[in-house]
Amino acid sequence: MNSRRLVVIVTSILGVWAIAFCLSQSEATDPGNNGVFVQKSVVRLNDFLDVEDTPNSKVYFLGASTSNGIWVAGTNSHALVFDLKTNRLLRKLPSQMAHGVLTATGLVALANNDELWVFDGKSGERKAYLKGTGEAPLCVAFADENRKLFYGLHTGSIGKWEAKSGAHRVLAEGHKAAVWDIAELPLTGEIVSVGEDGLLKFWEVSSGKLVSTLGEGAPIWGVTVSGDKKVFATSTKEGIISWRDAQTRKKLGHLRAHHGRILAIAFVGNRYLISASTDRTVRLWDLKMNKEVARIKKRIIWVQHICVVPASNLVFLDAIGDIEVWELNLPNKKGNR
Repeated sequence: MNSRRLVVIVTSILGVWAIAFCLSQSEATDPGNNGVFVQKSVVRLNDFLDVEDTPNSKVYFLGASTSNGIWVAGTNSHALVFDLKTNRLLRKLPSQMAHGVLTATGLVALANNDELWVFDGKSGERKAYLKGTGEAPLCVAFADENRKLFYGLHTGSIGKWEAKSGAHRVLAEGHKAAVWDIAELPLTGEIVSVGEDGLLKFWEVSSGKLVSTLGEGAPIWGVTVSGDKKVFATSTKEGIISWRDAQTRKKLGHLRAHHGRILAIAFVGNRYLISASTDRTVRLWDLKMNKEVARIKKRIIWVQHICVVPASNLVFLDAIGDIEVWELNLPNKKGNR
């Protein structure tokens, strides 16, 4: 057989095998219960943005509010507000490379350059505005029933803003490096911040005083709180997920969740947790049983943000500008407590 022809045949065989392998990587698989993840639709954000706005949308945060029936994707040109049932675009809120957060009551906070904006997501009405954060915040969290807003900076500083009174200050004893995430712990009246320095810092919401500091030994990229607010979980660059009692801060468990950097984590109720990583998988974990329940293998790109819609079985995944809507069928709904 002609050697050149042999090379062509081998190359073709390898090509077919590679295509089959890639297709298998996109299928939802479950180690113990098939059909946990079911994809429903895809929302392509570029379809809602003008070319002059951005040639390729980048998402900075995802959020959903069931009480207001909306979900929000913060992009590098606008925060897009969609109807939760129909995925119809309701409005565009002004933002540029904005990190942010959407509360259960429908308030949207956007961080842009050295500014903070608070909007009513449903009506689009601007509620509050602050200029003077010093740089663009990397993360934002409401606290004290949305009366206070905390944010973290690349310098390691933590800022506190009382939107109603306008009082604003930078808290003392911040992180030694970038603050990657922040969340409220309402049962203790605290917020917790995590950062590149591998530290968890606990701050009193009312006074802004630093209460306690813990270490994980590796840069921490994410923090999420359970539905009943009794547990919070963190994720590291090393692929480790740990979870703690929100009141005592005692570590309840940990596991090696991924072979790459964990980009996003989110609680599903009180027992389950979803994580996404640079290993191009999205995984569902049962923290009570300390094991993986299901997995979505991503084909080419990884998921950077996760939004679990409260009191529903819907999960939004950001695949670099394409928002995938998945239905989550938990193996034991009664155990999701």
